[in-house]
Amino acid sequence: MGRGILLLNMCFLLSMTTSLLSQRFPCNGNQLIASYDGTSTKIFNPITIMFSPPFLNPIAGYSNVEFDALGFNPADNFIYAVQKNTNAIVRLKSNNTYDTVGIVSLVDELQSNAGDFSPDGYYMLYESALKQILVYDVENGLELIRRIDLFWNPSSMNSGPLRTEIFDFAIDPRDPGIAYSFQSNFEDEDFEPAESQGFILRINLDLDDSNVGMVTPVVGTDKRLISHIEGMTFNAQSKLFGYGSKAFEFLPDQTILYALNLSTGETTEYIRNGPRSLSSDGCSCPYSFSFTSRVPEEGIFCNNEEKDFILTIRNNGPQRIENVTLRDTLPDGMIINDVTGVEGNVSNIATPTNILEITQMVIPAFSTVDVEISVVSVDAVVGLTYNQAFLYNLPERFGGEYFPSDNVSTVSEQGDENPFFVVARPLEEATWDIKNPTDCIDANDGQISLQSPQFFPGQEFEVKLRNRIGWEESTFNVRVDRNNSFVMDSLIPGEYQIFQIKTALDNCSLAVKDTFVTLLPPNDRLRLEAFSNSPICEGDALEFRTEIFPEGNVRWTGPSSYGTENPNPTLDSTSTENSGIYKAKLTVGFCYQEREVEGIVRPTINAEISGNTVYCKRDQLELEVDGAGEELQHVWASPSSGISVDSIYLIDSVSQDDIGYYEVISDNGSCRDTVGVFVEVLDTPTLSLADEIFTNFCDPVILSTEINGALNINYRWSPEEGLSCTDCLRPEVIPVVQSGYTLIAENDNLCIDSTTIQISLDESSLVYAPNIFTPKSQNFDNAFTLYEGCVVQQITTLNIFNRWGNKVFTSTTTSIDDQLDMWNGFVQGTRARPGVYVWTAEVVLVDGSTQKLSGNVTLLY
Repeated sequence: MGRGILLLNMCFLLSMTTSLLSQRFPCNGNQLIASYDGTSTKIFNPITIMFSPPFLNPIAGYSNVEFDALGFNPADNFIYAVQKNTNAIVRLKSNNTYDTVGIVSLVDELQSNAGDFSPDGYYMLYESALKQILVYDVENGLELIRRIDLFWNPSSMNSGPLRTEIFDFAIDPRDPGIAYSFQSNFEDEDFEPAESQGFILRINLDLDDSNVGMVTPVVGTDKRLISHIEGMTFNAQSKLFGYGSKAFEFLPDQTILYALNLSTGETTEYIRNGPRSLSSDGCSCPYSFSFTSRVPEEGIFCNNEEKDFILTIRNNGPQRIENVTLRDTLPDGMIINDVTGVEGNVSNIATPTNILEITQMVIPAFSTVDVEISVVSVDAVVGLTYNQAFLYNLPERFGGEYFPSDNVSTVSEQGDENPFFVVARPLEEATWDIKNPTDCIDANDGQISLQSPQFFPGQEFEVKLRNRIGWEESTFNVRVDRNNSFVMDSLIPGEYQIFQIKTALDNCSLAVKDTFVTLLPPNDRLRLEAFSNSPICEGDALEFRTEIFPEGNVRWTGPSSYGTENPNPTLDSTSTENSGIYKAKLTVGFCYQEREVEGIVRPTINAEISGNTVYCKRDQLELEVDGAGEELQHVWASPSSGISVDSIYLIDSVSQDDIGYYEVISDNGSCRDTVGVFVEVLDTPTLSLADEIFTNFCDPVILSTEINGALNINYRWSPEEGLSCTDCLRPEVIPVVQSGYTLIAENDNLCIDSTTIQISLDESSLVYAPNIFTPKSQNFDNAFTLYEGCVVQQITTLNIFNRWGNKVFTSTTTSIDDQLDMWNGFVQGTRARPGVYVWTAEVVLVDGSTQKLSGNVTLLY
């Protein structure tokens, strides 16, 4: 009843103020950016949506006119501006209209780009021609209050009168005697002095200060990010913003909203792609007022619980607000226990009630008041309910005779109620027994028996169940028996939540919290078997079959949203997308059975053989088969009756016997494919040459190579040194200068064979050594010595030993012209015994290398 009367009063007050409110702008702390695109002036405010970057949202527009030097008047919630190319000051309205406040008589045409309002409602604008800030009272017409000359702070980097162009300034809401501006950093006479270009400027606008009009460079900004600003604003948190450009040129187009740090000069691009503006301006009403409410997010039990409800009042304005009344009506079944955090007359606390009224409240300037309301639940109605408080006797600029609290959890809606839940008390130490239904068709004989020591014999309750299947609710009127329990019967299968147990005299109730009691149908009375002809090959029919008892409805479901009511369905012309798990469900009344069958559709193999089909004799043959799908099995057949079960068929060295057709059968268990290729083996030369030749390097050597298949052969010997020819079959080596040679033979088929021969020194022919001599002989064999072969340059040493290892003779030479001495068979003048003697020698070959040789000789008499 009280809520209905309050809403009627609200509607009446709303109808009285609609006309006026439709013209004013909200004083909510939002920055307002004015943009002139060459045709019209539009006003935007920044909007932030979750998960999206902020953007400028248009809220008003004025066609075919340009305004500048905008300022938001917190005394009446209108925006005031200078109409370009005139000397008129106008009042802008939120319904896209404007009217003229007055005409400035000091100049014929105003040259004003910068303006703002003081908290007490004075319009301040900078006139470029006069180099002054003009202060006007706009409450009743247009009255000039003050003219302020601007000059540089003598203790700063600059001095003298301020001549630089000011495009906008914003009054600090926390210190209304100070305004901030920005000096453009483009090199131009209007933007000098150069020392402070790109700086944020502080302007003293305290009319009672002797230094009013003094300008101080505060902090420099990053010139790479910002070059020019024509619109400056403060938000409700007293943070400075500017609309401008980073383009380094004279009066560039502006598209960026910057956040500016007054302490460090740090510059952040808050909005990068704003509306393109030939000129812009900014204003705001940072002196915002808000009234929000917080309720217990987790809810409150319907009885015997105490929770805090918090009302927050934020006054971001410079005026103290007095004689405010707060009224809050809480739901029935709740009483207010205590109120803290507020100064004023609190009524209705001594007598428990759900209605709060605080009169003569005082809300200081730039302050936040948190009203904490301690609420105790007595017997509240379970379910969703709402709370909203109202403030009365606020200044008219806040929208009328009342101001509703706002739900802080809803960003997009303003002035909306705050919902919360009254929760049933949990039923403690509860146990239950269930009796499942006994029939699939008439399955309505299920029972739930609930027992708790909180129940007393003879108590009567209204019990509400909620079936999770369909969310159907049922109500039972029950009486507690001598076992502290009661029964709810005639229940069908389902998942039941007992969400309310209450007496007829109470609003508050009990509930089995977060618990579902399940009644199952007698599913074991059904029999279902499911089969398929899987696996199959792609393109074949996939067949399913069921065996059921008793008769009922069967539904098949499967991949790709497959579904059918046919108990024995067939899928024609299948593809691999039909592979997957298929489920058959038999339903008879409330009973059901489910079975799963895997349907496997294997892809068409489309086998292909890769590898060469033309080989030279003795090449390695390698053929590989590949196809679609997994778990492929392969069987190869070849001309030589070779069989392989690998994907690769390999012959290390092919011959003429391997010419023919190679076929492979690929199988994945369901699909089969056969493919083959014809392999050709080309005629190839075959070389025969000794692996090694021993020579004394004195006589010519013939590389005697034999060849088979010698039709149209090209020969290539390497290396070429010492050969009589390099493209013949049997070249002569004179002189021998290499230790080995390689021959490559290639025919017209480009088939080749190669062989290599090693040429080694025959050490047995280096020297001639007689194997017997007789000192008494009259012939040349009456003494022993060594004779050089053609490759020996010098025999440097000759030693002869008897069988006991004693040296019996030695001879040395020092040059190639020296001759070895000959052993005559005597040792120290005495004739040596006949027998076998061992000789050793060291020789120098013609290439300078040395060799050690040995042998034996027999001495006879």
